[in-house]
Amino acid sequence: SDMDPEAEAFFKKYLEDQEKQKGK
Repeated sequence: SDMDPEAEAFFKKYLEDQEKQKGK
């Protein structure tokens, strides 16, 4: 990815949390 490793990890965690909130 073109993002910072830290930023990419943060974004991935954010997306995973969003999925959890949807009850997926």
